[in-house]
Amino acid sequence: MAEFYFDVEPISRGGNRSAAGGFNYAAREGRHSRGTGADELALLEHGNMPKWAADNAREYWEATDLFERGNGCLYRQAVVALPVELSLEQNKVLLRRIAKVLSDGNKPHTLALHDKDGNPHGHIMVSERALDGHDRTAKTWFKRANRKRPKRGGAAKDRSVHKYGYLWAKRKAVADCINGMLAEAGRPERVDHRKLSEQRRNALKRGDYAAAAQLNRVPGVHRGAAMTANADRVPNRVAAVNAKRRKLAERHELEGQRERLAEALEAQAELARASAQLQALAMMETAPTTGAPGKCRGPTAPPRTHLADLAAAREAAADVARPEARNTPEAPPPRTHLADLAAAREAAADIARPEAPVRPIQRPRPVERQPDAAAPTPKLPEPRGGKAGNVEVGSAGKGDIPVPQKETGRSRVR
Repeated sequence: MAEFYFDVEPISRGGNRSAAGGFNYAAREGRHSRGTGADELALLEHGNMPKWAADNAREYWEATDLFERGNGCLYRQAVVALPVELSLEQNKVLLRRIAKVLSDGNKPHTLALHDKDGNPHGHIMVSERALDGHDRTAKTWFKRANRKRPKRGGAAKDRSVHKYGYLWAKRKAVADCINGMLAEAGRPERVDHRKLSEQRRNALKRGDYAAAAQLNRVPGVHRGAAMTANADRVPNRVAAVNAKRRKLAERHELEGQRERLAEALEAQAELARASAQLQALAMMETAPTTGAPGKCRGPTAPPRTHLADLAAAREAAADVARPEARNTPEAPPPRTHLADLAAAREAAADIARPEAPVRPIQRPRPVERQPDAAAPTPKLPEPRGGKAGNVEVGSAGKGDIPVPQKETGRSRVR
């Protein structure tokens, strides 16, 4: 079965890394020319190099370490697994196609194929600076780009590699290249760039349960150069990581089973409630009629439901639609507002006739209360000294206005 593995990593000076060191590892030169894996190199090619490094790719990567900015990205390294179902020559053609896709046809790059037993893979080093048709020296090539005067500045970097979705698009393009080569070779195997969990969901949707069971596994751990070099000192590293991932997957599966069980129990309870309601309605319809003592016990009509109301409405509509049921003596036409108006006018005419005058309402007159003759009339007390307050009594004649007197001391009225 063809496996898909594709990884892209930006390389900078952090961690004591360099472009020349990456080139030595891919080309199996320097300290990598001896020891394990020295004879695995099956292909080493370069492309889109500037004129000053067209004959020697090592010179380009050494100039990258020398002239590239201190905080800049030296290059991008891609590692891709090649299908074991293909021959060595077919994998060489496939690696060249992948390198063309990753370099966009105008970026300097170096590709190397390592034909390892059971694990053929390729290393591709891609620079972020692209060719623009201007001749530059090695020092000028790595300067900052001058948008107004490109010849005076360095080669511009491709900023699209930092955008969201760039890596995902490249993964899909690499998978298409591998599947195209497998189809040309007449092989039925195919690779998928998506995650295992997403592939398993799609397999379940289309009903391919065998593929879903095969995809229900924990992703493996990539054994890079550092892990391979320390394999003797850390023999159980891969097994420990796989066990941890397997345990996490089992926990997620258990949580999913709990959720599905809770949903099934809730659906069962809802079904039981609905069944109980149906049984109660059936008992109400079939229950015997019982009347209260002292009252007539007659047949009791079953409770009306929405179905009975619907049937009654349909029967009424059918009766109205019959031609023999319209304007017959047995069934007079329905009253309208005109009939009500005529009836109101006749009632008004009856009221206005002289032989039937309207008698006014006789209301009882209020009874006047007579005073009691035996009760004596209260007599007001006379003022002392013939005066009332400050007004002198008897000093003014008839019709005269009494003149108030001046106050002297306290008021004499008590």
